[in-house]
Amino acid sequence: MTLRQTLSKLLMQLIGGRKDDHFDLDYTRHEDVRTVVETMMTARRTHRNRMHAYFKKFPSKEAALLKPHPDTTEEQWKELCDLFTNEAFMKRSEQNKKNRSKLTVNHAAGSRSFQRTRACMKNQESDEINPAELYKKNYTNKDGVWTSEGAREIYRSIVVVQPIGS
Repeated sequence: MTLRQTLSKLLMQLIGGRKDDHFDLDYTRHEDVRTVVETMMTARRTHRNRMHAYFKKFPSKEAALLKPHPDTTEEQWKELCDLFTNEAFMKRSEQNKKNRSKLTVNHAAGSRSFQRTRACMKNQESDEINPAELYKKNYTNKDGVWTSEGAREIYRSIVVVQPIGS
């Protein structure tokens, strides 16, 4: 099986494609490569998050090692347990937890950064991206509902300073 076939098969599995789905990806095109890489990175992050949630159900690393997650081999599970008990990982995890607790408004774009959201908006519209619209895109859900009243108030203050038509 060629690399192209392997990547296409993996991509189909990651997005839940059916056997009769066909992806004709051109790996010389930057957009196709970016799509595959982003999809694989998202799948990896999702898998690791699921594994960490499962790991946290156990009182200790030793207890977790006795019952590996069904989607991993014993060797993979041992490596994940080592990662989750690594001092640097735990320190970063704790710092992230503290930082999230300080948030006054919730970001609704998932793991997508402001820069990535801006790039996506540029592709869909003009080269000019209004800061107020970028903020709105990141702090409203898909139905256009604000994540919090605080987010809506910040948006209103941005619009006062930077009118949408400018």
